[in-house]
Amino acid sequence: PLLASAPAVGTKCITIARDATGNVLYGSDGDAFCSFASECLGVPCPLPSTAERGIQDSSPDDPQALPENTSAVCAKMARQACTSAYEAAEAVCVNDQHSAQIWRVERRGACAKCQRLVGVYRRLRDVGC
Repeated sequence: PLLASAPAVGTKCITIARDATGNVLYGSDGDAFCSFASECLGVPCPLPSTAERGIQDSSPDDPQALPENTSAVCAKMARQACTSAYEAAEAVCVNDQHSAQIWRVERRGACAKCQRLVGVYRRLRDVGC
């Protein structure tokens, strides 16, 4: 089996910042989560929050639209680069039981949209495109 390359030392899971107007943004170039979202789902970072404070911007169970149709996303997911990006993001973002529960959407995290994107990826991967 192919092994994913180890994430670079100092790689962040996801950056949370505010823009010039005070809106919360999730992710920036170089974040492990953003590499996964872009490579596998065609979703660019940063992801804007829909809430004033940026916490619990929506529910992880809400539907998640993708910028491309399912067949285009499935073509991206079939590439080894996507598998490697997902595995690298999981390695960086899941480092204890609490973060594992957030990654698996068993516990709410700060970025519900991020959780939904991981869930969409896993459903398409596990159920089939």
